[in-house]
Amino acid sequence: MSQPSHSHPKVAAACLALAVLAACGGGEGGGGLGAIAASNVTPLNGLWTSSQGDLQFIVAFDTALLNPKVDVDASYSGVDLCGGAQDLRGTVDDGKLSLYDKADAQKRPCLTGTFTDLRTLKATPTGQSQHTFTNNRVDVGLSVGLWVSDGGGQVKLKFTQPDSVDNNAVESVAGCDVSGGVAKAIAFSGEMNGFSVAPSMTIPTLKSPADDVLYSDMTFRSGAVMSALDAQKRPITLRRLPEPVATACP
Repeated sequence: MSQPSHSHPKVAAACLALAVLAACGGGEGGGGLGAIAASNVTPLNGLWTSSQGDLQFIVAFDTALLNPKVDVDASYSGVDLCGGAQDLRGTVDDGKLSLYDKADAQKRPCLTGTFTDLRTLKATPTGQSQHTFTNNRVDVGLSVGLWVSDGGGQVKLKFTQPDSVDNNAVESVAGCDVSGGVAKAIAFSGEMNGFSVAPSMTIPTLKSPADDVLYSDMTFRSGAVMSALDAQKRPITLRRLPEPVATACP
């Protein structure tokens, strides 16, 4: 089956939404779950398929990965939806979707729903039963932004790959730990499990070139939040933050 291209425009985002910024003040332990819930970012690229038809979002790659609320256009092909409309517009806000027919001057929502995980959307067209849309990959875009720990940003990770992980697949992970600055960067590598390989998107371990485990049990809570354990097995929460200047691994 042909898939949409993995090449997407990249638009720099100046800042995160206020919900994310407010959440970043929590500590490494107690504030974690509440902070995760406040910054629900969903990778939107790819083809979302259902038994009724297919939905494809049109949004800048970086923008969707750095912000819990984004304005989107979408195209739909399949059985009657939104009065037969194929060109839709709306928002994704903290994991909630609301779309309307672009031709409707009153912007009345005709498809609303929730992303229940990074590859599943449960949405209900007006007057119809719920549809389940599934993406066969997650364009997680790990290289976008810098992953920084809560509670003072003591951990800073820059990934260089992967940008996309198919379901039922395992992809190589690469990047560097720049917690001590770029001059003291430590290269790391690992593997990312796609859905069906694991219950969620996970990176079991990140290891140094000397085979030391730097981080483990890395699990995506949203497209911009990961929980993990550091080398001392202490729990940390990592957030994807925009970079005024891109970090380059040596």
